[in-house]
Amino acid sequence: MFGMFKILFVCTGNTCRSPMAQMAFFDKLQKENLAGRAEVLSAGVQAFCGEQMSFNAQKTLDKKGIKREGFLSRMLDSTLVKDSDLILAMTRGHLQAILANFPAAQEKTFVLGDFACLGGDVTDPFGKSAASYEACFEQIDSFLDKCLPKIVGLMEGKDK
Repeated sequence: MFGMFKILFVCTGNTCRSPMAQMAFFDKLQKENLAGRAEVLSAGVQAFCGEQMSFNAQKTLDKKGIKREGFLSRMLDSTLVKDSDLILAMTRGHLQAILANFPAAQEKTFVLGDFACLGGDVTDPFGKSAASYEACFEQIDSFLDKCLPKIVGLMEGKDK
């Protein structure tokens, strides 16, 4: 093995969508006994560093039985982008922001819904009801289920 495969999920503030995607995907990798082969991170294109995950995002993950200890938000930066093998943005707007600032990342940066071959942006639940967060999580989760085999293939490709 040539090192960890690094997956980065990106949204706006790194307090709702991308941390839910990060924690949910890591949970999926654990269930597949693949957690030791990948590092799963998240960041925001307009994040404040050191923020807690939003309360409703925490509550949603807790309901799903997904661990979320030690999360603090972070701003997307050149080191995160450079070190990532795969960058999955929650929306086309996030994709555009990433590529405007880090054009060299084009080959490894996708909108999550497109990467899942389902299309569409992940709806922003920020400031909305708990039900909105749960619906957002279900959307992310369905995208991640579709992405898992493709990402495992990429992880195996890196090992060669």
